[in-house]
Amino acid sequence: WAFLDTETTGLAGGSGTYAFLIGVGRITSEGFRVRQFFMREYAEERSVLAALASYLNQFDVLITYNGKSYDQPLLKTRYRMTRHKPPFARLGHLDLLHGARRLWKLRLENCRLVQLEEQILGVCREGDLPGELIPYVYFEYLRSREAQRLVPIFHHNAMDILTLACLTAIVPAAFRHTDAESLSRVGVRRGEDLAGIARWLAATDEHAAALEVFQRAIAAGLPDKLLF
Repeated sequence: WAFLDTETTGLAGGSGTYAFLIGVGRITSEGFRVRQFFMREYAEERSVLAALASYLNQFDVLITYNGKSYDQPLLKTRYRMTRHKPPFARLGHLDLLHGARRLWKLRLENCRLVQLEEQILGVCREGDLPGELIPYVYFEYLRSREAQRLVPIFHHNAMDILTLACLTAIVPAAFRHTDAESLSRVGVRRGEDLAGIARWLAATDEHAAALEVFQRAIAAGLPDKLLF
């Protein structure tokens, strides 16, 4: 599983927005590890995207938080702008935002990642850089070339990815009941979403449930490129 999160030069997206920091977390035998791909200047974008694509070759499932609406479309745009092929087509994609909203939207004020971190995981960040200031800090770095300014951004990105991994142990647990009504109630209807849940179940040794969800994924129109 690749737990992915981006830090960008703007929050609105669009062709003028760059992903200057892309973090990917993974679970290893030595513990949880995060690799961060950083664009020191705009001229490095092609190299950063190529390195990310090469790194993602070793993964089967992409896990994000609002990644289907923001991170993945933005990265696809950047790959196309630099004439690279996006590396996401063969990856199952599990976006935890949709399940989290259906689980907690009536209980919590909002379902922002930091809110879930505090209310569900019981962790309160101290001194964290607010997300809306991240583009400004990066632009200040480009102007001054003072690398120490970036430390809070790297820490913020790593914490987001770690929180994403922790939530992956909680949110998909709602999908252990694999009947169609339960899956639909938490917002899982598309073939690729079901495939992501199936892979999670298989990785937690829920093989019978994984097989049933894979069958539902195929029936829901799982693309041929994900049938592996």
